[in-house]
Amino acid sequence: MSWILTKHSLQVTLFMTLGRVFDIDGDSFSIDDLLKTCIEEIQSFSKEKLRERRLAESDDQVEPEWMPDFILRADEIEQVDFQKLRSEVGKHRRIFEENYKPIRHKLFAHSDKEHLEDRSSLWSSTNIGELESILWFLYDLQQTLFDAYNNGKRPFLKGRKPNFDFYEDDFGRLLDQIKGT
Repeated sequence: MSWILTKHSLQVTLFMTLGRVFDIDGDSFSIDDLLKTCIEEIQSFSKEKLRERRLAESDDQVEPEWMPDFILRADEIEQVDFQKLRSEVGKHRRIFEENYKPIRHKLFAHSDKEHLEDRSSLWSSTNIGELESILWFLYDLQQTLFDAYNNGKRPFLKGRKPNFDFYEDDFGRLLDQIKGT
């Protein structure tokens, strides 16, 4: 019984979160708002702002000897770089809206009576590989934005996926701690 509850909780969380990420309602903060903010606040990605952030991280506020070369190698990030990312977001939003948003709305968010009995019709258009693709895209986008802001790297998607070995090791350590208590 506990696994059924866990599975349901994870599904609800996943679908509700993806709904928020891809929401186009102007009242919600979504992935589009994040990229729009990056475009509007492009000066935050300048080499000078990067330098200021890196200096603020140091304990003594003294420029380390590696800083000039680091800043020199940083990219000049432009608004167009973030605009390109928006088109990639659009591709994944379309997949979400066609195949997963109906499940979110009719089963999880609103418990539509019409679909409670026949859930299979909603699930029939889903594909685990497709859903994983959306998740890996979001992970790659997060890493891309992190690198742009913290390392001055041009925002470019690289098809990155999480390091599963790290998570398996971390989860294993957690289980070992639980067993030990």
